[in-house]
Amino acid sequence: MDDLEALVHRIAAMAAFLLVGSGMLLQSAALHRDPHWRGRALAALLLALLAFAGLWLYAWRLRAAPR
Repeated sequence: MDDLEALVHRIAAMAAFLLVGSGMLLQSAALHRDPHWRGRALAALLLALLAFAGLWLYAWRLRAAPR
């Protein structure tokens, strides 16, 4: 049963990180259409890209770490 719990946890964690990161990228890209946010859209997109890349880099390094 522990193996199943670990598998579900890994899949849920990967899905959560992927979907949150994708949501940040989509939302920041959509800000270009809103005149109120247009001036901050590029900064939001760059921060979303940085956060998305940083999160996956962290997950990759964590996976490669000895247990």
